[in-house]
Amino acid sequence: MNISKHPLAFLYDLLFPREPHVAICDRVTRTYLESFVEVAHIGLPFTCIAPLPYRKEVVKNMIQASKYHSHTHASKVLGEVLANFLSEELAEKQMFSTFTEPTVTYIPLHKKRFQERGYNQAERIAESVFETLEIQQGVLKETLLRNINTPSQSQTKNKEERFKNMKNAFVVKDNNDIKDKDIILIDDVVTTGATFASARDTLLKAGARDILCVAVAH
Repeated sequence: MNISKHPLAFLYDLLFPREPHVAICDRVTRTYLESFVEVAHIGLPFTCIAPLPYRKEVVKNMIQASKYHSHTHASKVLGEVLANFLSEELAEKQMFSTFTEPTVTYIPLHKKRFQERGYNQAERIAESVFETLEIQQGVLKETLLRNINTPSQSQTKNKEERFKNMKNAFVVKDNNDIKDKDIILIDDVVTTGATFASARDTLLKAGARDILCVAVAH
């Protein structure tokens, strides 16, 4: 049973059982989730890669449990799946002497939304990726910041509106943290790629050398 941020979460789970689609995520393993891998390459001026199809019920449940229910096990397993997939991508890049010492960061929440939720599922997934891959550079936290409290992209159906929403949405707190670095930029779900495009552009303008955009699901 997952223990969330509240110290009495275990007791709450007993008194107020969670919805079945959330509770079942406790038992999902990396191996099981990897059986659904269906890699997508989202074509933009750059390529965004995502290994899992969101349309699969178990993938959707894991993403939603991680995002809306503070389900730390779901975040950890999603990160492990992403890390296993990334290991092959990084090996290929390193053959050509690129991404030799990558660092990991993630799509941030606006501070208001973070205060409301108390956590960022993308950050938790990024930490799981870092731990699984044993990347030496660690996870960059509070470096890429969300400057604008944008409306939820899931509620915006039009592709042009999504890109408009995300224009100038991010800033870098200290350019020295990312200068000349190769960065793995992580999020939970990618649809149009608007969020990644804005964050990637911000990081490159701040001095990052290269960005690999990866989401858990598409």
